[in-house]
Amino acid sequence: MAIKDVESCYLGPNLEHNGTIIHRLGVHEPMYPEVINRPQGRNDHLLLLFMSPIMINGIDYNETLNDGSPLAHMIYWELGQRHHYGHTQQTWNHHWVHCSGTLTEQLCHRLISNRVYPIHNPAPLTRHFRYLSDCARLDRDALSAINALHNLFHRAQHDAESNNTDVPSIWQDFRCFLDSHLHESLDLNQMAEFMHCSRTSLFTHFKQWFGVSPTHYHHERRMEHAKWLLQGNSLSITEIGAQLGYSDPAYFSRVIKKHFGKSPRDLR
Repeated sequence: MAIKDVESCYLGPNLEHNGTIIHRLGVHEPMYPEVINRPQGRNDHLLLLFMSPIMINGIDYNETLNDGSPLAHMIYWELGQRHHYGHTQQTWNHHWVHCSGTLTEQLCHRLISNRVYPIHNPAPLTRHFRYLSDCARLDRDALSAINALHNLFHRAQHDAESNNTDVPSIWQDFRCFLDSHLHESLDLNQMAEFMHCSRTSLFTHFKQWFGVSPTHYHHERRMEHAKWLLQGNSLSITEIGAQLGYSDPAYFSRVIKKHFGKSPRDLR
């Protein structure tokens, strides 16, 4: 049972745009001691970020950071998957969003369902949840809310992957740099210059930690973002290409056709 002083929540109606639906969401929702158990899950996807000690699937997660504050934990469940979370001994606090649709499945593809991710710095994810809530509650604008959901899932995937403590922070930061520069084309020389290392060293180390070359990773992320914009945005193909750093619309169309086997118009 929720405690009344929830920071914000949106309980409907559904916000839908181009294959993605936001059903409900909550930000900093405190709960009385109880365990939520849905054996059949729900007919949607669920992303949760727990800000306090929590039990998930019968396992107690109560780690603390160096300053004594609780370690946050995130979990994602696919539609129809069992939900089992809460705490029987103390109140707990969480952010959450229920969503569905074909594009939602694409947004979630880099998150491993039913895996608990420790989140050492939950502030960026919290900001994304708050912005999503504002778009849904205050603006009631489906397009803005769906774009906010897209950004939330990208941040969730980034945080999930960055919490792989085996990856040195310098390479995690470099991947963040690539993720924040989808609006321009970067070649290996520019990347190596940013990292102050040789092209060979950059290629070798990035592939060691992430399994692909840095140029391949950056191109895939740009194409993924291009597809999202084409399928969930009213901008023209020329405008979308320009947002991604393609000044020549014809060249942008050729790049999309080569990557997806379909023209930008066919992807819409």
